[in-house]
Amino acid sequence: MGVATPGGRFQVRWDEGGRATALGQLTFFAEFLEVSGLFAAWRDGCPMA
Repeated sequence: MGVATPGGRFQVRWDEGGRATALGQLTFFAEFLEVSGLFAAWRDGCPMA
């Protein structure tokens, strides 16, 4: 499945035999931040140039 993240679009593939992953569900959290606009709001309010 494809997910939209602040870093671009990624393809996610499930490993049916795997017990755990190194990053867990991080890709889906990144997608939530992107589609909700929370990441853009945080970035735009960041005082760093």
